[in-house]
Amino acid sequence: MKNAILKLEGSPQLIGVVETGGDYLRFHTRTDMIPEEFRRLKDGQIEMDGKNERVLLESAQSTRRDGYTIELTLRRFAPSA
Repeated sequence: MKNAILKLEGSPQLIGVVETGGDYLRFHTRTDMIPEEFRRLKDGQIEMDGKNERVLLESAQSTRRDGYTIELTLRRFAPSA
């Protein structure tokens, strides 16, 4: 996992960790936003390893009962080679 900063258009900046795998990313963060609030968000940028990449939000789900830990599945705009 790598540290990352995610900025989806229309939302505050989120700081968390990301797992990379091909054209998809799994971003884990703690936020007071609930998964339903992410439905209105579509795309943005993620910064990891000092590089910015455009991403599309595919899904959001709570990963713990506390409701504050969220996993976002993101798809890269430019597929990895």
